[in-house]
Amino acid sequence: MKLVILGATGGTGLEIVGRSIERGHCVTTFVRSPERLKRFQDRITIQQGDVLNADVLGRVIQDHDAVVSGFGPRVPISKQDANLLQRFGGTLRKPIWCEREAPGGNHTMSRAQLTRGFLWFSVLGWGIGLGAKLFDLIVVAGAWGAAPPTSLGLMPYGPRYPINPGDFFQPLSALMVVGILGALISGWKTRLEYRIWLWVPVISFLIIWILTPTVFWPMIHELYGAGSGEIARSDAELIALVRRWMIWDWLRVALIATGFLSSVRALSISFPSSDR
Repeated sequence: MKLVILGATGGTGLEIVGRSIERGHCVTTFVRSPERLKRFQDRITIQQGDVLNADVLGRVIQDHDAVVSGFGPRVPISKQDANLLQRFGGTLRKPIWCEREAPGGNHTMSRAQLTRGFLWFSVLGWGIGLGAKLFDLIVVAGAWGAAPPTSLGLMPYGPRYPINPGDFFQPLSALMVVGILGALISGWKTRLEYRIWLWVPVISFLIIWILTPTVFWPMIHELYGAGSGEIARSDAELIALVRRWMIWDWLRVALIATGFLSSVRALSISFPSSDR
């Protein structure tokens, strides 16, 4: 969860901060002085300000899941403390009300929700692509590459084959592009340690996109030409070519797996509230 912790510099507040970090929450503190939070500064977001300023407090808690107060009770409570707590409660209630209830009941989609929505598209696209590519490499390529040149007639290319594999992979690639670019753009202002998981799928896709026309298409042309008799190659040359295809295709599988796992990782960790 994305938490805003108030009163984080007191004994109770420091304990809440420490335990929240241990449980994997994304922590933002709103304090007047951050001196006592130095030991946590690399793991939390520290915002300075006055908790009695409703406008500033409202901006701090925006896009967070919960507000946790670390202000501990003092018994018996003095009149001065009672007045302070009453003012604090009134100040806190205003931004929470504004955050939860927009005019007309309409809620603007936050960057966190938008990024996670795109990440689901990314995970779906990469996951389907990974399964399809493994089947293509192990079963389909395993068949046409089993005993070249005779087995090359089983290649799923050309007018003799009733299905064009591109009719499946091209729309899937479009889904992946929407997911990875949408997630990167909507999560662009997040911390680097989170944003890196949005960058990795984009880089993986770009490498695949470059390799496909520059490495795989020439090999497909040569293998299909040899299988159809249009290109003359020795058995040794074809065996080496098939082996080279398999090695490069395993690299493509590794890149797809990297994109999939990175998207899953980004989806599984808390969305940070701000850049650092």
